[in-house]
Formats: sequence, structure tokens, C-alpha cells
Amino acid sequence: MPHDSKRLPDPAGVAQARGAEPGPVRGRDGWARFVTFTAEVYPYYATGTVTFKDGTTPLSTQPLDDGIASFSTNALSPGSHSITAVYSGDSVYAPSTSPAITHTVSSSSCIG
Repeated sequence: MPHDSKRLPDPAGVAQARGAEPGPVRGRDGWARFVTFTAEVYPYYATGTVTFKDGTTPLSTQPLDDGIASFSTNALSPGSHSITAVYSGDSVYAPSTSPAITHTVSSSSCIG
């Protein structure tokens, strides 16, 4: 199974989306591909949430757990997606948005 190991640079020293990892998931219609997006916030004890976005469209908001937030989906349409991780900030650390990574979904996203 191929892996997309694109890594986003750390903006303003706070939020960093680590990349996207594709893999199979079993659905009602058989096996389909999914992708897991992961963001890392420094320092690891920062609190708050990370919203994963495709362009300006929010995909999911996840709480931080030891500086990590992850989100898995198989609902991205075929084509190119510009994914960012937006850290909400907390009482100590300012909000931050990672630079975008490009994730491409092929039209052959169903596998068997």
C-alpha cells in the first residue's frame, strides 16, 4: 500500500500538519481507500483543537492529545486537495495555521 509522507513546515513555531497516510478501510460496498491527516502542535502540552481544512472548507475538528490531532476520511472526491491544519490556540499559545500540503485522490479510490 503506498504512503503519502508529505510533511508541512512549522508555521510560527506552533502547528505543523505532518502529512497524509493512505490505507484501506472496509465499507458497505467493499474496500475503499482512506487517508489519515495528522497535525502536531508544539509544545506538546498546548491545549485546544485542530481543524483540518480542504481549502476553506472545514473537514473535521479534533482535540489535541499530547500535541497530536488526527482525522481519517474516505470522503474526499477525486482530484487535488489543499489541506491545512488550523490550531485554535489556548490561553497561552496563539492560533496558528500550517502551510498547505497537496493531497491527490485518484478516480480509482475503490479497491475491490
